[in-house]
Amino acid sequence: MAVTEFPSANFVHARVQEIARNDPDRVVVLGAGQTVTYAQLQIMVEKFEGVLTQGKVKKGDRIALLAPPSLDFLVAYLAISSYGAIFLGLNPKYTRSELEYIISDSEPAMIFGRRNVRGRNYESDLQSFDVCLLLYDDFAELLATNEASNGRIEVSYEDPCALIYTSGTTGKPKGALIPHGGLAECCLAQVAVIGLERPIVLNNLPINHIGCIGDISAYALMAGGAIVFQEKYDPGGVLDLIEKHGVTWWGQIPTMFQISLNEQDKTPRDLSSIARIFTSGAPAPIALIERLRDITPRIQNGYGMTETVGSITWVADGDNETLATTIGKPIAPYRVRLADGAGTLTPRGETGEVQVKGRMHMLGYWRNSEATAEAVTPDGWLRTGDLAIEQADGNYKLVGRLKEAFKSGGYNVYPREIEQALERLDGIDAAIVVPIPDPLFHEVGYAFLVPSQGGGIETAHIARQLKDQLANYKIPKQFEILLQPPLLPNGKLDRKSLRAQAMETHARSVKSAL
Repeated sequence: MAVTEFPSANFVHARVQEIARNDPDRVVVLGAGQTVTYAQLQIMVEKFEGVLTQGKVKKGDRIALLAPPSLDFLVAYLAISSYGAIFLGLNPKYTRSELEYIISDSEPAMIFGRRNVRGRNYESDLQSFDVCLLLYDDFAELLATNEASNGRIEVSYEDPCALIYTSGTTGKPKGALIPHGGLAECCLAQVAVIGLERPIVLNNLPINHIGCIGDISAYALMAGGAIVFQEKYDPGGVLDLIEKHGVTWWGQIPTMFQISLNEQDKTPRDLSSIARIFTSGAPAPIALIERLRDITPRIQNGYGMTETVGSITWVADGDNETLATTIGKPIAPYRVRLADGAGTLTPRGETGEVQVKGRMHMLGYWRNSEATAEAVTPDGWLRTGDLAIEQADGNYKLVGRLKEAFKSGGYNVYPREIEQALERLDGIDAAIVVPIPDPLFHEVGYAFLVPSQGGGIETAHIARQLKDQLANYKIPKQFEILLQPPLLPNGKLDRKSLRAQAMETHARSVKSAL
């Protein structure tokens, strides 16, 4: 299907308009004392378009919003994208310097935001920028003071609807431009794989995250479902919302699942409404998969990144081992291959970089042609930077990141392979392996171990237990118990801080040995 053949009626904002016309009383937002129908949501969107009209916003302008996952976000995103502008989510967890970087790089025409979020006042931070600023204490009041306006501008498949900055663990964040058609097409593929009619989904991911904008919100809207927002992740609160609102599709990062399930063990809630569980963003240990099976047998995982817009591979219905150790198989309309840096295809069973081709992925990095050129091969394949092996059954198994791989004694070491071996051991819920310097082998592994709930780990015996699973050069030389893994603002594991922690601990041990 050519890009021009993808109907604009399938864009996310157009899907909301369609349901608002044909089924106006269908519920789209639940929670926080609110029950909002599609018709009511569309009226709010048109009110927000009135604000954009007054601000003389033009097609292609970046419009920033600082808010938690909420009705504010949903209305602003739909209005901004239907107006032909580009939505830019600002995470309330951003520091002043992070805000400065993203705002100066993206140059938004307007910034909207809550004056206060979780006890922090943003007025002085945001007023320092030479940008049209509109802060509010009450979003409903903001909308009530404006006339509704249909300021929609015709947009095409390739027009950007959102600008999402990557987490920046290896340098300054880069802004990925997400296309209207790409986001919609990815969500339609997700609807088909999940196979759930009118899902009720929980959304507690930050609004600067592709998971919040795409995998959860846009997916729910394209499926004609409803969203339950949780403005701040709270493990017990997650369970309460599922029980109260009958959430049917629960998608989270594995760490968030683990923390919530620990709370469920202490104070059980009725989670019987859950029909599907989706895990993504990081590998899920097999022990976690087993615990999730107690809620529903339908566990799915997907693999993607901001730049791919949606999940490009899926385990739609697999056994525990497949879910815990693979990212599944490519789905249409994506094309996926494993290749080396020169574009030579990697034979099945050997390690290669995951590369994806499809009109759905990002348009490029905002004002960064050099980074865009580096991310895309000469023949048009997007480089993910992730290393994987294609197994005999066609499932892909991630073994690490190109930038996380290290050499030990001249051998390539891929952290994810070691982490999976550690997670098979009793008493270990999760493992994170990072390299540290070694005078003999150049680098060796340093493993952080997250113990199972209520359990303990005897680190002295772990290396011996790994000898039957791993070559000697892959076995970490140091182990550390980690009760609470550090997370980035987007909810993913902060490997950079863990490596710094490992380096500091290693340096102290070397000094004490002198």
